Amino acid sequence: MNDQESWFWCREPRLSPKIKVFCFPYAGGGSSIYRDWALGQDIELYAAQLPGRESRYKEPPISSMEDMIPKITEALLEYLDTPFALFGHSMGAVIAYEAACELKKKYGISPVHLFVSGRAAPQVNETGPDIYDLPQKTFIQRLTDLGGTPKEIIEDPIIFDFYEPMLRADFKLNATYQFTDREKLDCSISVLSGNKDKAVGTESLSSWREVTTGSATFEMFEGGHFFIRHQKRQIEKLMFRTLRDHNPTLQELANGHNRTEYKWSRSKSL
Repeated sequence: MNDQESWFWCREPRLSPKIKVFCFPYAGGGSSIYRDWALGQDIELYAAQLPGRESRYKEPPISSMEDMIPKITEALLEYLDTPFALFGHSMGAVIAYEAACELKKKYGISPVHLFVSGRAAPQVNETGPDIYDLPQKTFIQRLTDLGGTPKEIIEDPIIFDFYEPMLRADFKLNATYQFTDREKLDCSISVLSGNKDKAVGTESLSSWREVTTGSATFEMFEGGHFFIRHQKRQIEKLMFRTLRDHNPTLQELANGHNRTEYKWSRSKSL
């Protein structure tokens, strides 16, 4: 497996996808977040596999956006033989945005759509919790308060020691991210949020419209910061409807899964 293939994993490859969607995780998350997502028989969904976790656990995690984005965009190029969209939640939203900017600036390529979830607009000074350099006991308590890390990791000292470098790297990447003013994107954007998310304010969400010349729509879902865990089906429907606007010939996925359309994928499964 080469480096490009290790960055993305596709559970259900399509014979002839009309659109590809690349999904990026929140801090401490992995490709398994999107393991069961399905958007239609014509849409091929890829989940990002970041270093330091899952099948890439032997690799050092990346703790800065400056180091992350060039590697992601280079890996993405190998897959961009169709129109594509990007999705990211929380930390992943900014990764998706920065990847879109880099693809446009360096390669003249733009997604048909950008989905950003649970994250303030990048130019807003809300970088997320600055907890990456706290002592371990305090770090664990803050992770518990945030609620995104499974109890199985937090409550087992051996398991936590294994995941700690990746968790600290993600939160450092998030906390030290610096927005750079640049040419606006030209794709449309969907901004998703939980109606009980105390971490992201309404104004900071609405500011996403300032980073694109395209349209920006805002969708509220029931739940807190990690609403995507419980609203998967509703998010899938929203994404499918949105992508169908870009390609009206898209066909829905029968009964949620259609295993006659698959082909062998170069991506490594979990």
